[in-house]
Amino acid sequence: MNQESQQVPKNNRKDLGKTVSMCDLKQVILFFSFLICVSLDLLYLKIDVGLNLEMKWYYRLVIGLPLFIIGIIIARKSMVVMYYEVRSPPVVVDWGPFRYSRHPMYLSALLFYFGIIVLSFSVIGLILYIFIYGFYAYLAHFEENHLISQYQEAYVDYQKQVLKWIDFRHFS
Repeated sequence: MNQESQQVPKNNRKDLGKTVSMCDLKQVILFFSFLICVSLDLLYLKIDVGLNLEMKWYYRLVIGLPLFIIGIIIARKSMVVMYYEVRSPPVVVDWGPFRYSRHPMYLSALLFYFGIIVLSFSVIGLILYIFIYGFYAYLAHFEENHLISQYQEAYVDYQKQVLKWIDFRHFS
């Protein structure tokens, strides 16, 4: 991993390909829509299926807060590898968080959202999470097709070595 470490605007980076900014705005809109819907659910709608009565707030905190924090940590580590390390010539990134997941930034977002759902026990949040997962699965699929066309056999080999979301085989 002899990579040149310098900050270069992501629009001008040949090593990032075309998929980097494809859905940045959509992800921001999705995030704020999710927060607004969960907040409305908690403050006004208060849709409850009886689960809040069975799980105390401190259990939710013990489960949800680590998911939330792990999501933030994985996102930060992934962004450092992806955006602060210039790869010339462009190569398949298979180190750092990308050793454990082909899409650690999307995985971090899913963990982040799920942490909020556990903390809030929002039924609307849980329903939205299904759509959020579908959105990130679509992005991952689109991105992988682009990466296969860009890196060909190198990326196909990477797909064989690392699972899409999380690969526990590499934690030993």
